[in-house]
Amino acid sequence: MPSYRLDRLEIHTGEGVSFSLPLASPVRRMMAYLLDVLIASGTVGVVTTVLSAFGLISTDLMLSLFVLASFIVFWGYWIVLETLWGGRTLGKLLLGLRVVDERALPLRPVQLVIRNLLRPIDQLPLLYLVGGVSLLASRWGQRLGDLAAGTVVVTVRKPALPTVGEEVLQGRRNEFARWPHLEARLRQRAMPQQVQLAVEALWRRERLEPRARLAVFAELAGSMRQLVEFPASACEGLSDEQYVRNVLHSLLRPRAAGAGGGSMGAHKGGLASSAPGGPSPAKS
Repeated sequence: MPSYRLDRLEIHTGEGVSFSLPLASPVRRMMAYLLDVLIASGTVGVVTTVLSAFGLISTDLMLSLFVLASFIVFWGYWIVLETLWGGRTLGKLLLGLRVVDERALPLRPVQLVIRNLLRPIDQLPLLYLVGGVSLLASRWGQRLGDLAAGTVVVTVRKPALPTVGEEVLQGRRNEFARWPHLEARLRQRAMPQQVQLAVEALWRRERLEPRARLAVFAELAGSMRQLVEFPASACEGLSDEQYVRNVLHSLLRPRAAGAGGGSMGAHKGGLASSAPGGPSPAKS
């Protein structure tokens, strides 16, 4: 294995925020692929059973439908699931893997189509020899399909929602607490990586240039607004930075504290916390 092959993908944004993504190991990727093959094969088996009824009409029709269904399943399984589930298939979901853009940009459907259309080339001459060599030789463990699509496969971990002190979430009263059902929906949809990135931005806000600070919190607030839409009255007059503070307050406030707030603590769920002053980088 080349000495320059990395086990993490380091991301450095133009606003001075850095984080890293742990790359998936070849063994784990192969295990996820085999699981997906078994699931896709099982799906074809079910389809074959259903199509067998057409054999009463015409054997040729049954065989034609079987070939068509097999083609659709084995080509569409990875493309459709990775598109709908943000870079994950059932195998990847069970093994904790995910396809992401190598520059940490939003994953585009065309990338998933390209990486999967090139899968037959990676499988040449047999047993994924070409793809395996490419995966072991490339810096970020990419097979040819990943290199062409600009994607990498990373290990998805569930990091802690960090412990955050009042000094980070200080500001005006959190009006979001008036809508506990929306806060609950926010907790369901928020990704730990997204929360950690927001916490890190708050810790480092004084070290950011004014323009970069506005850009960072505009981006964070924009992504958080897509999770849950709070009433306009709760968001009136909020800056992007205060909006992010309110979201973190809703996410990290202990449930027992109620709508009135209270000391900041880790979100329930058995997740370890990261120390104030330097939350661990987000992982995906």
